Amino acid sequence: MDYVRNKHPALLGMKIKPDDQLNGIPRVTFLNHGRGLRIWDATNNIWRAETSNNTAWVGLDIFTHSRYGGGIPLTRFDVEKYKELAAHCVDKGLEFNGVFDTNMNVWDAATMALRCGHARPLNIGTRYTLEIEKADDIYMMFSVANIISGTFKQTWLSTQDRATEVEGQYFDRTDKHKQKPLRVVASDTYPSGVRTQASKLT
Repeated sequence: MDYVRNKHPALLGMKIKPDDQLNGIPRVTFLNHGRGLRIWDATNNIWRAETSNNTAWVGLDIFTHSRYGGGIPLTRFDVEKYKELAAHCVDKGLEFNGVFDTNMNVWDAATMALRCGHARPLNIGTRYTLEIEKADDIYMMFSVANIISGTFKQTWLSTQDRATEVEGQYFDRTDKHKQKPLRVVASDTYPSGVRTQASKLT
């Protein structure tokens, strides 16, 4: 017998005891925790492979992996920023539990993952770093005293153009990751008689 397997897919091993009720190939559903990513072990100060949903390591893997990612050398990344983001995600419980089911370029895919950690990639010359949105010390305060006379402008979106409800889809981890609809409606929409304006998340 020749053993043949496809290269790179997730593998699942099973032992099934045959009996009189087994009359075909069973249908099996399982939770795949992903492939091993290169993550930084801060305790031992080493890189190691481990499944992870930390947005920092997912984003870095997308940029650097030679097969399905950008294949960019790790030396071109501000690794300390990714370590900072990884610690921030652990502290705030921020995770990337997404699925890439459409074609997109490397930058868009990494941006999607990093957004879940409140971060975005930045390109500075030939190197890549991150901008992380998180609480920080106050360095400067802007008020009317900082505004040059005649330069301040403010634009308001008309009420007719504002979304009164948002619709989207999500995968429910408490119900076998089934795709379900999500609808959020502004609390003052119906009592005030405002015309509903729906917006869809993509």
